[in-house]
Amino acid sequence: MRRLLKTTGWILTILLLLPLFAVNAGANDEMTITVDNVNGAADQTITVDINMTDNPGIAGYTLDFHYDADKLELVLADGSAAAQRAAIQNGGLLTLTQINTQTTGRIRLVGLEDENITDNSGLLFTLTFKIKAGVPAGIIDGENFKLSGTIANDAYQLVSFNVNQGSITVTSGGGATTIANGQCGDNITWTLDSEGVLTINGTGQMWNWVFNTIPWYAHRANIKTVVLSGSISSIGNHAFNSCINLENIVIPNSIVYVGRFSFNECSRLKNITIPNSVTEIGLGAFYSCTALENINVNSGNLHFTSENGILYNTAKTVLICYPAGKPNSSFTIPDNITELGQGAFYDCRNLENIKFPDNINFTSIGMEAFAHCSSLANVIIPERITELESSAFWSCSNLYDVYFESKSPPVVGHMSFFYIKPNARAIVPPDGTWPAEGTLWNELIIVYAEPDIKPDGTTITASNVSGAAGQTVTVDVNISGNPGIAGYTLDFHYDADKLELVLADGNAAAQRAAIQNGGLLTLTQINTQTSGRIRLVGLEDENITDNSGLLFTLTFKIKAGVPAGIIDGENFKLSGTIANDAYQLVPFSVNQGSITVTSGNLIYGDVTGDGEVDMADLVALARHIAGLERLEGALLEAADVNGDKRVNIADLIRLARYLADIDTSPLGK
Repeated sequence: MRRLLKTTGWILTILLLLPLFAVNAGANDEMTITVDNVNGAADQTITVDINMTDNPGIAGYTLDFHYDADKLELVLADGSAAAQRAAIQNGGLLTLTQINTQTTGRIRLVGLEDENITDNSGLLFTLTFKIKAGVPAGIIDGENFKLSGTIANDAYQLVSFNVNQGSITVTSGGGATTIANGQCGDNITWTLDSEGVLTINGTGQMWNWVFNTIPWYAHRANIKTVVLSGSISSIGNHAFNSCINLENIVIPNSIVYVGRFSFNECSRLKNITIPNSVTEIGLGAFYSCTALENINVNSGNLHFTSENGILYNTAKTVLICYPAGKPNSSFTIPDNITELGQGAFYDCRNLENIKFPDNINFTSIGMEAFAHCSSLANVIIPERITELESSAFWSCSNLYDVYFESKSPPVVGHMSFFYIKPNARAIVPPDGTWPAEGTLWNELIIVYAEPDIKPDGTTITASNVSGAAGQTVTVDVNISGNPGIAGYTLDFHYDADKLELVLADGNAAAQRAAIQNGGLLTLTQINTQTSGRIRLVGLEDENITDNSGLLFTLTFKIKAGVPAGIIDGENFKLSGTIANDAYQLVPFSVNQGSITVTSGNLIYGDVTGDGEVDMADLVALARHIAGLERLEGALLEAADVNGDKRVNIADLIRLARYLADIDTSPLGK
């Protein structure tokens, strides 16, 4: 038994270390673990199956299932085959450890080799949850319902695998009343209750509609959650158009067709997952979903895929939909794209800079491709583009400079540049054969000039820093690829509930002198009750306009009582404009920064600053040692788990042994 436990411990250590060094021999990219999507009401018990397909012959796994312990109570964790169930009962090869905190939960499942199951596919294990009393209708998913971990093959090498994450849709409790119902397919009925849950149940295709004939049209603003049950095979055209308060929907694995404009203007929908069964997505399905950040696709889908939440065809040659709610200010179209789908970037209001690939593989910009991109100030149209289809840049209200690299005009469809900035310009090559200088052409004024801006490599980067509540941190804002700026107006938004702005400092000596003398650099701070903004306006100084490096620094104090976590996204964001010597806007990308608030007391091993020591810390430490990420400040101090005042491979091994329960002595000593 002692030998078995010792062997088991080292296997666990290997399993924990595997993902850190990317040991991919014997990897199988086809292996998939799928977590069920299930429905249930508050106070009900539901069972979640975790299945595996294309098993290459696993020797062991360490899987963490995170769930929202405020809403769910874990009742039972059950192994898959009879051999695994027996192992649980006999305390043998399968060990289970449950870890809970006040607001989140995690169960860790560690399975080791059993010859009866290593080559099987099917049910891996089941988890039974009770939905707690009082939980409102909605969907529990994302970080609140997530499987992650590692799997090893017989040679104890890491096996690559995909995870189709699941969800729990919490339907209405007993207190809800029906406010409307009816039929929405030949064999499909619908019911809307007083809690905003629209339940659609039945078999076959949902009917298709035009916008104002949807059966729940009069109640569309009341819909918060949609539950699709039974064996429904399609989501009808316009089905949820303008359901402006819809936040929760799970598309079941019976849906084949997602209809035209089916989620148009669902302005609170943040994430959606396309299951394996979907073979067709209609035009404009996700138009004007201005909060939508990610369109995810399950790994087994044969028609679509996603990367960074962007929807493509399986071959990644057609960019179908860039979600309108993505916070990024800049995007570079991948080299392998041969087609931009109609409305590919429709209503992407955060997008300030779009860059076409150097080796562009398409000749046409599709209909409505960039319509309503209201933050887009300028764009360079590559020489290879010979056609802009109708409404390509329609209603880009801030668009002023359109740079054409071609010496002759492309074919431009109807209203391609309607409703853009007044007196907007088409800047064309001096030796081109365009209409005469000053001519109004497709709502643009022709200007013959050499393009003097390029979005290549002009980047502003805000640093990632860490500190505890009550501490002061300094954020550097750097510029690279500086094209020669004459001035900038940059807004830095921060969470004033958690941060106090202490100091804003200019870059070089010339800028610092300007601050002191009230000269070229002016600063204005604007605060509100829940958020803050500092506006930094820098004007031309010949000593700095062509330099790259530090642009300015901002010093913040993390307010007392701020809990551990990360301040980022909309709560820590840089945006604005930069102009060159000709006072033309310069496209640039932004690498947004963050502040990781660590716990008040230093916890050795907690290098992510979330108050726990777990697998995520091991990964972060390995990435630091490999030079892929940089730990700083309190997080770097927490990484010295062996207490020798250095952070190296010895700390990685010490932390792995600690997590595998081989050496449980206190870290940091």
